Amino acid sequence: MIRYPAVAGSFYPSDEALIEMLEEFFRDLGEEGSERRITAGVAPHAGYVFSGYTASRTYKAIFEDGLPETFVILGPNHTGLGSPIAIYPEGEWLTPLGSIAIDAEMAKAIAKLSGIADLDELAHRYEHSIEVQVPFIQYLAELAGKDVKIVPITLGIQDEDVSRALGKAIY
Repeated sequence: MIRYPAVAGSFYPSDEALIEMLEEFFRDLGEEGSERRITAGVAPHAGYVFSGYTASRTYKAIFEDGLPETFVILGPNHTGLGSPIAIYPEGEWLTPLGSIAIDAEMAKAIAKLSGIADLDELAHRYEHSIEVQVPFIQYLAELAGKDVKIVPITLGIQDEDVSRALGKAIY
């Protein structure tokens, strides 16, 4: 299963300008760390011209702490399509920087352990909130020479009970 970009060319560049923008965002990037003390980060999901630099600060901190093998990315569901709590089940996501694999094993485990999330690709098809995070991850993984995976999760319901159940399952 392949998830094609829905907002490349509008929320972020769909050509070589994407690399130029990421290079500018990360011009002060330090060395990749290895301690891995960071367990979570928050990054905005607007267009790169509005919030790309701010988002890059989260990814800079993660890179300098040490990249994880898998990024679990949560984002709001703006479209209303699909399951209210939807985990992209398997395959890969494409961006102008290439493809990134879904950690299908972790996706299935989170869905099972949470008791509230569904394995559902429809909720992700046109949603931008997670898609705009992926080029940051791909760019830094390429710099580090690492293959990393993602587990995208869209949330149509964002209350305390959902947060608690999903947080425990992810942990």
